[in-house]
Amino acid sequence: MQPNARSTSKRHLPAQLQAHNDGRVDSIKERPPFELVYWKGSRNESDAAQRGKYLKTAWGILYIKIRLRRYLTG
Repeated sequence: MQPNARSTSKRHLPAQLQAHNDGRVDSIKERPPFELVYWKGSRNESDAAQRGKYLKTAWGILYIKIRLRRYLTG
């Protein structure tokens, strides 16, 4: 598994993950299988959008890298 991070706000996350793993997404079809490591839901779309925006900042990327490192090393 490649330790890559992605932030997305999708309502149908299981279907999106399946599409990635089936190779139906051209930009990343060479890198499956993908595994969902971290998911956080929100009932409010503006909160979810704000969190997604944060996760794309330098601090957010650092947060994701730390989470991935902890997950991948146990």
